[in-house]
Amino acid sequence: MRHATTILATAAVLGLATPALAAAPPPKGQAARKQRSRAASAPAPAPAPAATPAPAKQAAPKPAAEKAAPKAQAVPAAAVAAPASASTDRRLRGNGTADTVLPERELNGHYFLAIPRLASPFITSHVGSFTTAGTADFDDVVMPEELGGGTLDLPFLALAQSFELQIGILDRVAVRVGADGTAALPRDEESAILIAAIGGFSTTAGATVKAIETQYFQVAGSFDYTYGYNLTAFPLGLLAGLPEIDPANMFEDVTSDTYSFGVQGAFAPHELIGLVLDLQWDAENDSEGTNDAFFRFGGGISLNFESVGVPIGLVGSYVERIAVDDENDTETDRVLGGGFYYTGRRYLDVGLVIQHEILEGETADLYTLAGTTVLRAYF
Repeated sequence: MRHATTILATAAVLGLATPALAAAPPPKGQAARKQRSRAASAPAPAPAPAATPAPAKQAAPKPAAEKAAPKAQAVPAAAVAAPASASTDRRLRGNGTADTVLPERELNGHYFLAIPRLASPFITSHVGSFTTAGTADFDDVVMPEELGGGTLDLPFLALAQSFELQIGILDRVAVRVGADGTAALPRDEESAILIAAIGGFSTTAGATVKAIETQYFQVAGSFDYTYGYNLTAFPLGLLAGLPEIDPANMFEDVTSDTYSFGVQGAFAPHELIGLVLDLQWDAENDSEGTNDAFFRFGGGISLNFESVGVPIGLVGSYVERIAVDDENDTETDRVLGGGFYYTGRRYLDVGLVIQHEILEGETADLYTLAGTTVLRAYF
């Protein structure tokens, strides 16, 4: 059984100084006294003809309101910041400034949402966390002849936690690292006697390179390397070495190396709808000497209503992984998922996705039903 869990004030300085109007200096001393005497004794002068323009130097100062008009006209529109509306704020990082819009995962006005188990072609910078909890039931487990043969159904509780970090470079390449851990415990005594616990972890490093980008669609290629380690505890393994009991027989550990080559595409026919396609080829080898190859394909739909004022998003997905060169058994893994997100902030994905997985193998079938909480922050 092989199972992989994949799991960021505009300031304007205005020229307020108005050029000063020049004025002739007032007369001083004796000349001033003579001028005042003549002005007092002389008859009042006749009014000047209306058509005679006043000299520029003696022009009456402009009214204060008229002076202020050029200043008001000089204020740029961006400097008069009105409070951001709810619709505008949804398009921003949350601080009300337009330079924080995150367009890296946007096509045709649609902002795509993170969908578990589906890779996307977008060159984003983000950190993320995926927490999964649910049930895992092994059906028709083939028992060894030493234990009476036949088949058993083994129910388990499962928990998985994944972390991811991706950095976009020059809007063309994204590099990423990730890590996840899984654990499963039996839900009844019969299962606990046969398999006491299952646990493991994996680490991943990879890159995505954008190939094509238009207003409506984007295509990219990807490569990932994953190292995995799985440990299974078999209490009945203590009996395998009778008459001598060796505790080492109780545990089985397997390491694996997986190389994945993929092509991803995204298409947005409308600002409310986004479609994602993920095609990958996995080459896997493990410490037991098994070399397998798998073809994985998946599709997803993203419905994001924040552009019409409703901060809710819905997602749906289907992923299938088929063994095309499996030395030990034939394996098909299918995952159907759906969930909802809060989309009030474009720099944040917060959601809950329910997934149902069916893994069909030669020695056992695995059925899981689990919920995954998604938290991803873009920067």
